[in-house]
Amino acid sequence: MRIAETAKPGARYRAEPYRYWHHHVARLLVEARAPADPRALAHALMAAVAADLHRSVSRESAPGAMRNAVLHLVGKSTGASAIPAPRPQPVRI
Repeated sequence: MRIAETAKPGARYRAEPYRYWHHHVARLLVEARAPADPRALAHALMAAVAADLHRSVSRESAPGAMRNAVLHLVGKSTGASAIPAPRPQPVRI
């Protein structure tokens, strides 16, 4: 996936690993009866966990802030109540 993330624009989304995980996440969203288009939602959720995003913002976010934000997105996207609410994190300046 790392190579796919740094190749030509859009190459990441055509790479076999991404397509596999996108299909898997979309199927899980169908099973969870997500209230939005599962294919579009799968792309949005996968963007939230992209390694390049986490590397880029890790220094400006509090530890655990991205994890909490992603859990919040998943919970709101699926209506799942079992996902813990994000814990407020202090902001580093």
